[in-house]
Amino acid sequence: MPDEVVTNYYNEVQKVKGYLRQKFGTFIEVNNDIGELTDEVVMSAFKKMEGFYNSPIKNKRGQEAVQIMTENKWKYLSDGIFDKSEINSMVRMWYS
Repeated sequence: MPDEVVTNYYNEVQKVKGYLRQKFGTFIEVNNDIGELTDEVVMSAFKKMEGFYNSPIKNKRGQEAVQIMTENKWKYLSDGIFDKSEINSMVRMWYS
């Protein structure tokens, strides 16, 4: 990716980082500066996220989505929630 795209994306994330930290119970920020990204840092982040992914879903919408997925034998949420054109539109928006 061009440096300008990476810089712009980084700046946009910095603007909403506080909001994301407040909105989501599990928010992990990993410093990947040279010399900062150690095995211990990676394992700590992995363990925290593993706990998140293995915990029960508390959000009603999330529970409904899992029920729909189970009933339809879908492996991925996007199989029936978003069609390909909607996903492509979101990706274009995220990376524009």
